Amino acid sequence: MPSAPASATTPSSCLPGSRVLALCVACMACLLTCWGSALAQDVRLVGTVGGQRAIVVVDQSAPKTLAVGASHLGVTLLEVRQNSAIFDVQGERLPLTVGQAPTRVTPRGTAMAMTLQAGQGGHFTADGTINGAAVQFLVDTGASVVTMDTGTASRLGIPLGQDRIGVRTANGQTSGWKVQLRQVRIGQIERGGVEAVVIPEPMGFVLLGNSFLQHVRLTREAGTMVIQPR
Repeated sequence: MPSAPASATTPSSCLPGSRVLALCVACMACLLTCWGSALAQDVRLVGTVGGQRAIVVVDQSAPKTLAVGASHLGVTLLEVRQNSAIFDVQGERLPLTVGQAPTRVTPRGTAMAMTLQAGQGGHFTADGTINGAAVQFLVDTGASVVTMDTGTASRLGIPLGQDRIGVRTANGQTSGWKVQLRQVRIGQIERGGVEAVVIPEPMGFVLLGNSFLQHVRLTREAGTMVIQPR
């Protein structure tokens, strides 16, 4: 009796073990990639246009110009300012400044962790808010309290009062004003009633000191820092 002709299609059950394993590995890699993308996003603000649009890079995508209310890869533009913008990322408000290193936003349960990349000099900077207004923080575990200059305090509408105190800074002794901030926020992590100091010397950023950092967990490794709630 002549043998049956070979089938043109090989059933999956007859695939060699090595091919089955390769297909399983490929599917698992795809699932992990999709799952990881849903958990974490790198967001960077490239520029702003006329106070109405912002140019944003999400993960490894090409720069995208967004109008207020528009979305790209799950990132929605909420507000545009001169050199900064506020986005909604996975349901959370994220303020960013032009030129800021990419900020990774990763949900951890009901909270959010932020992964920062070390910038020039190995310093870690992050965009956030004080009393609802956008600021740029420089993380400083050696600073006892949040510290800003008088120009920033004026922009934020923080009254200084009459009494001055002695303040020791990296540049030596100076005088300043002790204040209390109604709100300090970085990513999803927010604290109220945060102690701070205002000094007259221009800084260009706000030191995120231990009056806030004592409420978070910091993890540093190979040029990255992860900030998450305790």
